[in-house]
Amino acid sequence: MKKTHDPTSSPSGIELHKMLFNPYSLYGKTGLDDAIGGAMTTPLGKYDQYFTTELTEHLFEKAQDLLHDRPCGLDLVSLNIQRGRDHGLPSYPHWRRHCRLPPVDTWDQLEMVVDAGSYQQMRKIYGEPENVDVYSGALSEPPVEGGVVGPLITCLLADQFLRLKQGDSFWYERRRGPQRFTRVHNASVSGHRFGYSKPEQRRWSKSHESCAGKHQSPIAVTSSRAIPLNMPAIEMVGYNNLLPGPITLHNNGHSVSLSIPKTDPSKGKHPYVFGGKLENEYELEGLHFHWGDKNNRGAEHVMNDIRYPLEMHIIHRNRKYKSVGEALGYSDGLTVLGFFYQVTEHDSHEIASLMRTFPMIEEFDQQVHLNHTFTLNSLLGDLDMTRFYTYKGSLTTPPCSEAVTWILFPEVLDISITQIRRFRMLDTGLHGSPMVDNFRALQPLGNRRIFVRKVNARNTALDTLRSEIDHTKWDWVY
Repeated sequence: MKKTHDPTSSPSGIELHKMLFNPYSLYGKTGLDDAIGGAMTTPLGKYDQYFTTELTEHLFEKAQDLLHDRPCGLDLVSLNIQRGRDHGLPSYPHWRRHCRLPPVDTWDQLEMVVDAGSYQQMRKIYGEPENVDVYSGALSEPPVEGGVVGPLITCLLADQFLRLKQGDSFWYERRRGPQRFTRVHNASVSGHRFGYSKPEQRRWSKSHESCAGKHQSPIAVTSSRAIPLNMPAIEMVGYNNLLPGPITLHNNGHSVSLSIPKTDPSKGKHPYVFGGKLENEYELEGLHFHWGDKNNRGAEHVMNDIRYPLEMHIIHRNRKYKSVGEALGYSDGLTVLGFFYQVTEHDSHEIASLMRTFPMIEEFDQQVHLNHTFTLNSLLGDLDMTRFYTYKGSLTTPPCSEAVTWILFPEVLDISITQIRRFRMLDTGLHGSPMVDNFRALQPLGNRRIFVRKVNARNTALDTLRSEIDHTKWDWVY
């Protein structure tokens, strides 16, 4: 290695064998400067299959051998060849077959894959191609295009790294093999699990600062505190269209979620909403549910002192943002439509088609692709959506991003006791615990305003109403 800390001067050098196990040259006044300067100013030699004598004659050489009173070094190539034989490594032709490379069972075949000089030496030394050591043969191959080693070493390196990656059968990301970690543990290690007990909810903010923010959700909504506004109804475009498939129903350990593929642009627009105090169009992303262990709790929001047993959230992303991840960074990133359910004697036909697949996702992390599709309006039935409450809030689960415009409809949907029990039979994966009471504690309203749409407001497009009503003049906070 050449050493210099002055680019204008001629560099001095130090032999490779004198650098092994000898870091002390770096401790000098200009030691690091010499090493780095030399490395930066020394042109890199072109790769070839030949070894420098520093490795073949002077490896680990000492200045004086105690027995022969002269320097004595080792040969790295001989050592590696001998190691291969000691460990019983198969020959070079064998490893070529292992990697499904063109065979070298004859000298003519071998001549086609190694350089001419190495080929002549091998014919003299080995007698037969099958005797060629893998170390000698592999290093004699010309480099692959764009690489510094030949095809056999490329294959063996890739194979070894793959085995290193997959060889630990207990690595938490492995989905096969004798794992000690359950899927619940995997999710926990990956940081995707959170609990709903009071102590667990208090810990959310330790990992997600936004969970301690001042504009968090859910909240208690009361008519007496809501400000009536003339504002447009919520327009739900594409809610009568069949959703694109396949729709995926997933038990993620803290809810049941539906993932919906994007609509093919050639077949129309993906479902979206606008209206109310929304200033943009918001595109459908998915939906999920929250429910309780008893019929007197489960919904996240409390509506006029009533906590319903089930709440459905339909999530939409502001179209001016390319992804949900991007949208979470802005206060107008998402809008969520919230719908409440009350328990009745009769099954809900609207939700029945979804619930038929619940037995297939009872365990944590199970998911199923629905073999049918449906319209979003089929989930909502004849619900009156002319009246709604709206406020600025957050996600109700970590990371609790304060990026949500909430739109809550006070008119309730029906669900039977039999159907809501199906929700309660789902498993969190935590020691057989049923997935119940997966709702967040109520958050302080603080300085936020809650608005309610006047039911006599005209249901026309937002852009035609702006000149006629004053809803855009009201800020979300006091």
